[in-house]
Amino acid sequence: MILPPSTPRFLALLFLLPVIPLLGPLPKKLKNPPSAHGILLDRYGKELTHFPREDYFRHQPVSLQEVPVHLIKATLAAEDKRFFDHPGIDYLASARALYKNTSRNHITSGASTITQQLIKISTPKEKRTPGKKLSEIMLARRLETRWSKDQILTAYLNRLDYGSHRQGCAEAARYFFKKPLADLSLAESALLAALPQAPSRLNPRRNPQAALKRRNWILDRLTFEFDYPSSKIEIAKSEPLQLANPKTKNPIPHLSNRFSEGARLSIDSELQRKTHAILGEELSKL
Repeated sequence: MILPPSTPRFLALLFLLPVIPLLGPLPKKLKNPPSAHGILLDRYGKELTHFPREDYFRHQPVSLQEVPVHLIKATLAAEDKRFFDHPGIDYLASARALYKNTSRNHITSGASTITQQLIKISTPKEKRTPGKKLSEIMLARRLETRWSKDQILTAYLNRLDYGSHRQGCAEAARYFFKKPLADLSLAESALLAALPQAPSRLNPRRNPQAALKRRNWILDRLTFEFDYPSSKIEIAKSEPLQLANPKTKNPIPHLSNRFSEGARLSIDSELQRKTHAILGEELSKL
């Protein structure tokens, strides 16, 4: 039997298909972690004040060891429950999404893994097309051959947009709760895990009910996916939304613009704050 001229090319493509994802370069942005926002330190090395980057975002880098287990599991439950089992593409979720989308004649379900999302947020924003999606899939496969799962998860948690120009989970915890990551409750961890899906729509300050609904859905998923006791989940779901005051007083407004980030000043931050408090009390008596 004589094969059509195109057959050898087709067979070659079929043979190379598993290898193609490993050939392209990874996004350059992945090689450089996001930069932290600027800070000014007092004479003892304590933070006096901070200011955003040029893109108006604030960010605190964090290692995976510093991220509480609750937040990691809540993020996996919300975004990619099979993260540690798939090779960058969740074929089961993709098949389910394809079935839902084709049966309803419009997109109702996505299937992007954490690895795919990391590729997406590390590349320039472009119009969503099938070709763009295919490129993300191939790059996700390549990233999985280069980085460990822990490296991917660390990069993801540091690059996520949590809304209000806060990048990364550490800065989100500081902004919304005025807490270090280690002090987050289960409910607070679930709330943070809820935000990246739609940072503006789920902003807990503007849309608390929507944020709580998403938070409680994630808490329920923790029972189903990670065997959290239902009693513990119910306690977390009953926890009220307690957000920190987003406005913080700058103790040195007259000096902030005169120094470069990371500068250490001779000011004692505690003494400065106490002086401001006393001055405020005395002025209120006038």
